Amino acid sequence: LAGQPLAIAGDFNIAPADIDVYDPEAFEDSTHVSAPERERLRMILDAGLADAFRVVEPDLVQHSWWDYRGGNFHRGLGLRIDLALVSPDLATRWSLAHEIGHLVMHASVGPDAESEANRFASEFLMPRDEIVPHLRNLSIARLAELKPLWRVSMAALIKRATDTQAVSEQQGRRLWIRMSQLAYRKNEPLPLDPEEPQLYHDLVRVHLEELGYEPEQLRRLLADPEGYWVPSDNRQLRVVK
Repeated sequence: LAGQPLAIAGDFNIAPADIDVYDPEAFEDSTHVSAPERERLRMILDAGLADAFRVVEPDLVQHSWWDYRGGNFHRGLGLRIDLALVSPDLATRWSLAHEIGHLVMHASVGPDAESEANRFASEFLMPRDEIVPHLRNLSIARLAELKPLWRVSMAALIKRATDTQAVSEQQGRRLWIRMSQLAYRKNEPLPLDPEEPQLYHDLVRVHLEELGYEPEQLRRLLADPEGYWVPSDNRQLRVVK
């Protein structure tokens, strides 16, 4: 997975941790939470993927599935078993777009909230009206041209093309087959460099240099104990222009 943008999303039927289960004791050693299931999910994550939801919300109790037969949605008795696993270079970009979707659309969480936020993220990163003209008559060469322009993977472009019906299902299948023949589904060409945020660095610089905050004080406010955003010496701060 090194250097290759990848996203796998869907119903995994596995709750990654106890925080993802409304009552861990009630599910002990049962389906969705068993040690073998979680171990296999962990193997996928250890291959270089991140749970996009937990990247943004490490401590939030949130569910994606409820047993409708017992009216569990209205009782808040759910599980988080629908996951979006992304490579590191997508984790921040996709997760932020996903969470913006929640902020814009969801005053409260419904059963379709996660899929709606995923659709929002897709539209946010690849707006239909703007990208569809680029997606007609797709070829592998054309995908390679579009990848650095839209800063998404060739696979994501094929998925977006089929979702928007810019290409037919048959055309989409042919592209997937060709991607497999070229081994691009495992290792795409033209790896994308990680994006550097600019505004965040500017805000940190203003607080340190103009508003008189001490680095340690700002790290506490930003929950940044490792100094990822706020270095111990503000002279090391790099502002991206």
